[in-house]
Amino acid sequence: LTGFGGSSEAVDGDYTISRQTERLALFLSELGVDSFHLGGNSMGGYLAGMYAHKYAEQVSSLLLFAPAEVKAAQPGELEQLLAAGKPNPLVVRNVDDYERLLNFVFTGRPFIPGSIKEVLVAESIAYQDLHDAIYEQLLQDDSTPALESLLSEFTAPVAILWGENDRVLHVSGADVLAGAIPNSQVYILKKTGHLPMLEKPEQSATYYLEFLKSRAAH
Repeated sequence: LTGFGGSSEAVDGDYTISRQTERLALFLSELGVDSFHLGGNSMGGYLAGMYAHKYAEQVSSLLLFAPAEVKAAQPGELEQLLAAGKPNPLVVRNVDDYERLLNFVFTGRPFIPGSIKEVLVAESIAYQDLHDAIYEQLLQDDSTPALESLLSEFTAPVAILWGENDRVLHVSGADVLAGAIPNSQVYILKKTGHLPMLEKPEQSATYYLEFLKSRAAH
């Protein structure tokens, strides 16, 4: 996505979810891909949901890892911190911030060798202005509809995976989505934070493959 990884990173770019969804559609069109399984985590989960809403005929199944914008969910710790005027724990400005970030998104932190962590910290600090700009745009964008509304008429299979101890987005969002999306299945991962696919990759993959297999049998 624009603004992430090695892609374009203009601080004054448009990083709203609607614009990112359009970019993804153009990218897939250029590749000639018109049928696929789509998934995402957090903001990316909301983007995946919006894409599935707009281009439902292309999406064979949807995988949502703790997606954002489930507006009927209980407030997560991140929302509470920002409402209280506290610094965004997802933006890294120094080494201590990086440690705080890891503790915030993981319940059981994965081992990261020191030399690799140094590189990750340096990259995160280098992107702080960009990340501040992106989060500011997302927080100020009042036009984003609730994810549960976007997917209320989506009929392809939807797997919802959420860490039981997610501090970024409250796990209650899983039940909200399950009640709103007709063909959905919820998987709650015990002792897991906001990034199940990194913290519990094997369990996450097992759940998803089981989900696809069960839906294919219908």
